[in-house]
Amino acid sequence: MHQLRNAAMCGAILALVSCASSPDPKLYKLPDLYSQTLTASDAELISLSELEMPAYARNLQITTAISATELEEDDQHRWASPPTEMFTSALAQHIEHAVEGVVLVRPLPAGIRSEFVVEVEFDALYRTRSGGAHSRGQFILIGPGKSNHTQRFKFDVMSNSSSYEDYALALNGALRLLAGEISIGLERLSHSIEVDRG
Repeated sequence: MHQLRNAAMCGAILALVSCASSPDPKLYKLPDLYSQTLTASDAELISLSELEMPAYARNLQITTAISATELEEDDQHRWASPPTEMFTSALAQHIEHAVEGVVLVRPLPAGIRSEFVVEVEFDALYRTRSGGAHSRGQFILIGPGKSNHTQRFKFDVMSNSSSYEDYALALNGALRLLAGEISIGLERLSHSIEVDRG
């Protein structure tokens, strides 16, 4: 009995030592590239729905593709804030500067209506083993009435190294490229609406 009790105590002590020696995870965030925030003027208001992402991409742990069919979450490398919220905010800023307009994240404040709604669905969003960012999915642009535009996208952005800091830069670059495609889509949708009205 005493031997079992001693063994249990030793196991508990080892577990505590192991936990105490585990390093704290490193935290990462997307870089803030814009020093100024656009304010509402005569520009059309655009609203962005919260990004739809795979379950693994919504976790704080950064996910890396370790093979063509296997993903791995790294508990020692995490996002500093919930990814869905952080990525949605970053994409909104990129769209703002791409269209030189005002982009608000839905739900909108009471009494505010947007001319266009942007919805983005990611099928994949992860770090490559070389530190790059892989993303693919589709975005849907919804305009007045029944006007809409749907487009598939896929971006593979290389990084300067395999570091997680460079992955954050690569992912931010992928969101900026996505914002550029959304900007072009909004321009085409606006033009088609004007043609229909004319």
